[in-house]
Amino acid sequence: MLLAICVLSVSAFAADESPATLITHGHFKQARAIVQQQLRENPRNVTALILMARIHLAYDNYEEAGKLLKEAVAIDSGSSDAHVYLAEAYGQKIQKSGVFDKIGMAKTIRKESERAVAADPKNIDALESLMEFHAEAPGIVGGNKDTARDLAEEIAQINPVRGDFARATIAGHDKEFSDQKKFQLHAVEVDPQSYDALVGAARLYLSDRWLNYDTAADFAARAIAVDPTRVRGYSVLAQSYAAQGKLGPLQQLLGRAEAHVPDDLSPYFYAGQTLVSSGKNWPIAEKYLRKYLSQEAEGESPSLGEAHWRLGQALERQGRKDDAIQEMETAVQLKPELKQAQKDLKRLKS
Repeated sequence: MLLAICVLSVSAFAADESPATLITHGHFKQARAIVQQQLRENPRNVTALILMARIHLAYDNYEEAGKLLKEAVAIDSGSSDAHVYLAEAYGQKIQKSGVFDKIGMAKTIRKESERAVAADPKNIDALESLMEFHAEAPGIVGGNKDTARDLAEEIAQINPVRGDFARATIAGHDKEFSDQKKFQLHAVEVDPQSYDALVGAARLYLSDRWLNYDTAADFAARAIAVDPTRVRGYSVLAQSYAAQGKLGPLQQLLGRAEAHVPDDLSPYFYAGQTLVSSGKNWPIAEKYLRKYLSQEAEGESPSLGEAHWRLGQALERQGRKDDAIQEMETAVQLKPELKQAQKDLKRLKS
């Protein structure tokens, strides 16, 4: 009964948030229901079109997102957000395009990002989009590392935490990994209550270069304390506990995560994936991965195809070859671009 009350209170809290805030906090499924209703009432609602496009982008549906954003631009060409998320849609598409197509799309990404900044010079998402273009794109399509650094400083003037993220991004592109770490940690110093900064620091200490499970766990726990209704802190902490074989605390954590964020079971996926990768506790990994597969994946969370692949690995380790093949086949059907799943399936069938 206590658990039910907890879930209801969290759901009620989330329902009071705007769809934009829900999306920012990773609650795409909740936001989708609200935005769908807004579009039924007014199909030309530019704000709703942009929000629905962001939801599609969270599920890698860049084609549908692009259609909605072009519609939004046709209605309001001065919408900074419409241009910046259209650039993001092309950014997703470019990952799956051929070399010659990439050149044209890169120029479009730059153009849309510049339009977004021109429409609103204080739009941090727009500034970040343009900065990332200049940091990543070669000079042949207009990329400029110095421009990227200048944009990072502009972002820092508007929002110091996002500025540190921007500087860390550029340091990463330049392979200045010590500077990247410095900026990630400085973001926490700037705002010790920033959920994003705390999660960023936690993830830093789960990376191979700076691996420290206890430090990662500490930052993740602090993020959860700041906002227990968001999932990423739980996911990082679940990885830390699973990697160290702390199964008791892990089980308690997963219960807390599900109580507070019942529509996103990502911590179960990351716990299962980590147990599979660490080469132990495969039956428990199987249980967690099946739990993750029990509902629709949340936006920006691992796909169900990835979960089927990891489940197949857990089953293979337990000697259940036929079951493993079935899961791998499902993984490849759901997500054909999972090359490692294809390799595992071919190996199991040979």
